[in-house]
Amino acid sequence: MASPPAASNPANRLRDSLIGTTVVGEGGTRFHLRAVLGEGGQGWVYRANYDDPDGFWIVVKILRPEGVTEDSLHRFEREARVLQMLGAVPAPNPNIIRFYDYGVHRVQAPEIAVPFIALELVDGETLAKVIDDHAGAGLPLERATRIMKQVARALHTVHEHRIVHRDLKPSNILLASQHGVEVAKVTDFGLVKAPDLSPRSTATIAGATLGYAPPEQYEMGNSRVSPRTDVFSFGAILFEVLSGRGAFPHQPGDSPLRTVARILSGDRPQLARLPTLRPELRERPDIVAALDREIARATAADPAGRHGAIAELWSSVEPLLRTATGRMSHAPDEFLSGDRSHSVPSIERPRHWQFAPIGRALEQDRLRAAVVAPEENAVYGAGLNGLYRFHRGLWTEIPRPAGLDPRRVRGLARTRAGELVVFGEAGLAAILGA
Repeated sequence: MASPPAASNPANRLRDSLIGTTVVGEGGTRFHLRAVLGEGGQGWVYRANYDDPDGFWIVVKILRPEGVTEDSLHRFEREARVLQMLGAVPAPNPNIIRFYDYGVHRVQAPEIAVPFIALELVDGETLAKVIDDHAGAGLPLERATRIMKQVARALHTVHEHRIVHRDLKPSNILLASQHGVEVAKVTDFGLVKAPDLSPRSTATIAGATLGYAPPEQYEMGNSRVSPRTDVFSFGAILFEVLSGRGAFPHQPGDSPLRTVARILSGDRPQLARLPTLRPELRERPDIVAALDREIARATAADPAGRHGAIAELWSSVEPLLRTATGRMSHAPDEFLSGDRSHSVPSIERPRHWQFAPIGRALEQDRLRAAVVAPEENAVYGAGLNGLYRFHRGLWTEIPRPAGLDPRRVRGLARTRAGELVVFGEAGLAAILGA
């Protein structure tokens, strides 16, 4: 994303005039715009404070007015809905960019409505930038393994929600540094295919990225788009991080059709042909040959020839990478095990839901987390402004330790001793005793 140019036209003047303003999301949260971080063809990205003028930092993406078309607005709204869905679980996947809110901000002079989405601020670079910085060589093998494992986890969660990303590429993978640990985060869900979104969301082929999008994404109707579509993209990225070269490079002067034709009928990418591999791979031709077989399968032109799931692909690739680095792992990957913290539960839906109010609603705050205390016939909740207890039909605010910012609370739990456990952002963890 490029740095913003000077305010020499009405669009740029509007962009700069939004600095210092406050936008309000559908959930009622206020976001205070502070600075323009960059811009793309369709929108501006601002650094902003969450809820309070001195709240923690986030980013707000605003769709620029001249870019508001029916298709771009639909894509923008789709991204917000999908990220909201992925985050609406007790333990959101940390390798997926975090969603905060969505809304439409109205500018008075001239009167313009600009949609926006509030997301987690990732202080780091894209995987595309990291690959470029290695000047045509592959990434260190341990780092490549660590990054791709996290991307695989993110895709696994996305697919569990019956969602297909459809635009996975290095520039849509952000690399953050959290407490000295590199964390990959998948972003840009504007081209997703999901069963609960309108059918026309899969009708367009605009935005499919040459070299990373498989052939079925260019077909009318996208009827063959499935999780195997993301398997193809993942395989292409894996090849690139190991070699520093694109799996299906789009050469300058090439027509898009020629690139797609190479994917359809050309040779599959082969690490063994390249001199840019890291020494630990170059010295193991047997592992390189095995990786080439898995990448060739993952990037097969026909979806039926690919791995059936991202977990199947990663379970085949990771042992090879670990062997090459001399760090074999004998424990199964947690995201492949039966006990998955990010799984979508299977619940038999009754014919009719019946809701019965059991007390007055909490009017002065909006709850974001809650835990039941059955031995007390009570519920403990966390809102933006405080911690609360629901008992005998009434909510009451409970004392909290000095320095505990309720805005950073993301979850609650109970110990066997009845203590309330509070945890959240920036390593927040506290136990509140009776």
